[in-house]
Amino acid sequence: MPGAIDLSLERLAELSGDPQKEIYSLMYFRYPDYQSLFVLDKDHSVRGAMLQTAFEFLLVYSDKGKVNKGDLASWRSHHLEYGVEEDIFSVFFELIRDCVKDKLGAEWTEGMASHWQDFLGEVGSC
Repeated sequence: MPGAIDLSLERLAELSGDPQKEIYSLMYFRYPDYQSLFVLDKDHSVRGAMLQTAFEFLLVYSDKGKVNKGDLASWRSHHLEYGVEEDIFSVFFELIRDCVKDKLGAEWTEGMASHWQDFLGEVGSC
C-alpha cells in the first residue's frame, strides 16, 4: 500500500494534472528573487525537470523511509552555483507540501501531515 506522501502526490495529480505552474507560482510569491534564476527557461523544461527530480526523491523516500543524503548533498552543492543558499534549498520541498495540502483541502489527513513533516525534518537535518 502506498505511503501517505505517495497518496498525497497521487491525489494532487488527479486534482491538478501537472502542478508545475502552481508550485512555481507559490515559490515566486514567497521568494520573488528566485524567479530571475529561470529567466532563460522559456519552455519551462528546467522547472519541469527540477520538479520531476523532487517528486522522484519524495517517492524513493516514501518507499524506503529514508532520505538519500548523497543525492541531496549533490543537489545542494549544484544549486550553490546559482546563488541558492543551502538553508533555502529544502524550501522547495516545503512548497510542494504546501501546494499538496492546499489542493487536497479537507482530504489532507493527519497521516499525510505527519509523513511530510518527518520527511522535511530529515531533509532539513542533512
